[in-house]
Amino acid sequence: MRKGENMVTLEKLRLREVALNSLLAKMGKDLRVKATVVRKNNVQKPVFGIGIAGASFQIRCYPTPEDMAMSDLALLNELAKKFQEATSGVAVVDMLPSREDLIAHLMPRVMGSANAEWLREAGRPCKELLDMVMTLQCRVDLDGISEYGEVANIQVTDSLLRQCGLAVDEAFAIAMKNIESVAQISPIRTVLEELLGEELPDGGNEPKMIIVSNEQRCNGAPLMFSKEIQGELLEIFEKRAVYVLPSSIHEFIAVSASYMSIDDLREMVRTINENEVDPEERLTDEVYTLIGTPENPVFGMSSCLGAQGQETFLTARF
Repeated sequence: MRKGENMVTLEKLRLREVALNSLLAKMGKDLRVKATVVRKNNVQKPVFGIGIAGASFQIRCYPTPEDMAMSDLALLNELAKKFQEATSGVAVVDMLPSREDLIAHLMPRVMGSANAEWLREAGRPCKELLDMVMTLQCRVDLDGISEYGEVANIQVTDSLLRQCGLAVDEAFAIAMKNIESVAQISPIRTVLEELLGEELPDGGNEPKMIIVSNEQRCNGAPLMFSKEIQGELLEIFEKRAVYVLPSSIHEFIAVSASYMSIDDLREMVRTINENEVDPEERLTDEVYTLIGTPENPVFGMSSCLGAQGQETFLTARF
């Protein structure tokens, strides 16, 4: 078999979509199947969206080559079974947040800057910040939907913000306040001890390293753009320069700029990204610099954009 011959592609899903929906119509079922692509930061995956005709809520199914080898009827039964399991006990599955719920649960999310184009094409609000892009999502409770557990993320669109009477800049400011309210700033040693369930031996003069995320430790990296968090870090590091390492979309690490050269840190981040971090959770290989005072922090990165390749310090303007 040639390489890639057995891969599940969007084209193959679209061909099956026609056959599956035709079969559903003949059976008089109101379930519908839609072949699409899900973009997860640096990864694109072909999926079947499964939902009730006319409803905006869908569950996602990632078919395997084995699934695609099934007959249309067998595959349809499998998809219908997954939809029934995922929505068991849910009375209403077509839902959008009210203005109050949106304001209460707006959260920022950061991705690599390469995602900016498709976010705009999809009608999603976004801000380009250094070599990253920030967008918005809304966390909602969906008890009974097993695929998401107790919480699901609604991807916020420009039209949803207009519907709720929120300007884009206002929405981003609200989202940042919301994530700041659940921020956690911890010595990395403390986090490791929590994960291991035991105390680590005294490292003597080990460098001060701080890990920052939110309470869920999920999509916590946007906190690097928070002036409040930046000010707290400058206090912790006694108002000296700090390097910020984006360990994943979920968190970042802060370390004294005197700990290691920025080039060595970049190489360390690149190596860890390649070998340890799932592609869906990688953010960037860059290392950022935090300077200034707690009252007026400055966050940015060095770039060779100046005349004749001279290094320029680019600052993030949230």
